Amino acid sequence: MSSIQSKQSADFPNIVVLGASGRLARLIRPFWENMPVRWQSRTPLNGCERVDILNDPDGLKAMLVGADCVICFAGVTPAPDAHFDDNVNLAKACLNAASDAHAGHVLLTSSAAIYGADDGDLSETTDVHPISDYGHAKHQMEQMATQHSHPSTCLRIGNVVGADAAVGGWQPGAVMDQFSDGSTPTRSYIGPATLARALLRLVTTPALPKILNLAAPGSLEMGALVTAADRPYSYRPASAQTLANVTLDTRLLETFVPFSAQDSDPAQMVREWKEAITL
Repeated sequence: MSSIQSKQSADFPNIVVLGASGRLARLIRPFWENMPVRWQSRTPLNGCERVDILNDPDGLKAMLVGADCVICFAGVTPAPDAHFDDNVNLAKACLNAASDAHAGHVLLTSSAAIYGADDGDLSETTDVHPISDYGHAKHQMEQMATQHSHPSTCLRIGNVVGADAAVGGWQPGAVMDQFSDGSTPTRSYIGPATLARALLRLVTTPALPKILNLAAPGSLEMGALVTAADRPYSYRPASAQTLANVTLDTRLLETFVPFSAQDSDPAQMVREWKEAITL
């Protein structure tokens, strides 16, 4: 059992998490099992308050009264017929309700997708060039949030093991892109327990920046991660459109959150994912 669950105290901040039914919230919730966290879901879900973020502003405001920090996981992810504009609408509704309720800082979940086809080390000051509808929507969300009067931070989250395509989305017959040197795409990742711990550090950190990358330091090959998860796959030649390296620069994050070398180890990330789905 993760030691994260033992970090309760009388002065622990009052945290409200929106979007408890989503993949990210489901992965971190087991590590916060005994913490004074209130969870929101639009649909019935055990241990959650049922509030429709887009259609019940009064209910959302009531839920956010007294919150020291709000984490908004609510959003629309890539899927057929997805309404990506709701990423902006959900974030705006959250910020409006937080302002009306005099709640504390809001953490909004953005994505590395806003960097588009840029590769290499990507920092918070890198010009963004989203290419997907999802990336454009997250960029619009960030622009809205930076102009909103309520204090917030947009977290550009890398791949989270278990909510990703390589491990969480693995299916029999999976195929991995491979470059001519035998390598597979390199990406920024983070394990669920490490993400839960990082978020706890951020909710208790004053004066966060408006934009912040969130991933374990460094990067790893997707093939190494899938191998660590004991998921078989075959190879196909990488196309010219396949990005070899998308690594989030985490130097700013590391001024707020301490990491160890173990946090960037693919085997440890897989162990965290397995712990999350078995707790």
